[in-house]
Amino acid sequence: MQQSVDERFVRNWLASIRPFRIDESEAPYGSRPQQLLLDLAYSKPDRALELIVLITQRTNDPWHLSVLGAGPLENLLRENSTATLEALEKAPSSSLKQALSSVWTRDFPHDTKIRLAKLLEA
Repeated sequence: MQQSVDERFVRNWLASIRPFRIDESEAPYGSRPQQLLLDLAYSKPDRALELIVLITQRTNDPWHLSVLGAGPLENLLRENSTATLEALEKAPSSSLKQALSSVWTRDFPHDTKIRLAKLLEA
């Protein structure tokens, strides 16, 4: 059976995100799958969210989830917080919550911070 495009993307994203070592010249954030997901957060937020949720369904690895949260998920929330939070509130999971815990909310509106905190507590 042939893998779907989404499944191949998730597999490639997971393979490209590995812990950064001091002696490497490039952090994991520069990988092609990661860059594509970061770009989608701005250009096609609904598509980015679909892929983010799919990634959280395929891994519980803390490194993967922290990179996902501190990158594409954070950008998605920054650009489209209301719609993103509404979608995430409908399908919370432990992996999604772990990714959300890596989102840096310092510059987020107060109401977004409150909704995010409630989602993390659920």
